[in-house]
Amino acid sequence: MALSVPGEPDGCPQAAPAAFAWSPTGRYLVTAWGAWKSELHLFDLHGKMFVGSYGGFRTFPTCLAWSDTGKYFAAAAHGGKSASLRLWQADASGTFTGRPASELGLPERIDPQEAGDEFAEEGSFRGYGRTAFSCDERLLASVVEIKGEWADDSIVLLETPSLRNQSTFNAQGHITDVTWTPGSRGIVYCAAGQAYHLPVDTMDFQPLPFGAELCACHPHLPLCLCFSSWLKNSAKGRLFLADLSRETVFDEYPAEGVVDLRWSLDGSRAYAVTSDGLAYIYEPPLI
Repeated sequence: MALSVPGEPDGCPQAAPAAFAWSPTGRYLVTAWGAWKSELHLFDLHGKMFVGSYGGFRTFPTCLAWSDTGKYFAAAAHGGKSASLRLWQADASGTFTGRPASELGLPERIDPQEAGDEFAEEGSFRGYGRTAFSCDERLLASVVEIKGEWADDSIVLLETPSLRNQSTFNAQGHITDVTWTPGSRGIVYCAAGQAYHLPVDTMDFQPLPFGAELCACHPHLPLCLCFSSWLKNSAKGRLFLADLSRETVFDEYPAEGVVDLRWSLDGSRAYAVTSDGLAYIYEPPLI
């Protein structure tokens, strides 16, 4: 099925940016594409129809995220002083239209001048990156990205749907992914090629005994699917499962070019998608 928007072109240069986010049940798909107007476009894949556009933006979104029941939807974007993190709440039909329920510009800890033109490079606020809702949908975790090769990013925890700041955690290095553990008690995040566990009650991070750049926790079990682009004695990377209770790694598989990880809603399958449009599909025998 080709996705099309009335009045918009069907093709554009390959370099045009694109972002997608599936609803939890797979019925709806939110998209943004460089060939279309600077808006979010909602499709009903069951009905094979375009539902409508909403959420116009000035800076292309870096991350689109649904909550586990589809109640909330968030869009994060770069842009320095124009960066934004916006949250929509589903209407009676289960879709999102109109203005966001809440919106966040500069984080509380960022001084406005640190996002201005005079701080265009090292150490300035870049915007919001990877974003994920907690399993109970009470909190939203979003990465606060800082410019500079050696800069340190942060994770901000926000109430839903108000986006009031709950707490901020300062990491070491650039954060490339964040995922909630089952029960919403903690976060697994990847920074500078290393994986960490962050309990939300203590905010006392613990390095995990493996490296990773991408991570996705199982919806019900203490398991985490991870990808590392670097494997010792090999030019390829690896996909692997980590037991978070025992902090051990098992079921490794060579892989390269992976850009996103995802579990199915019931946790029976896991998917890893590559930059070439290929996918690894994993069906654990004991889950």
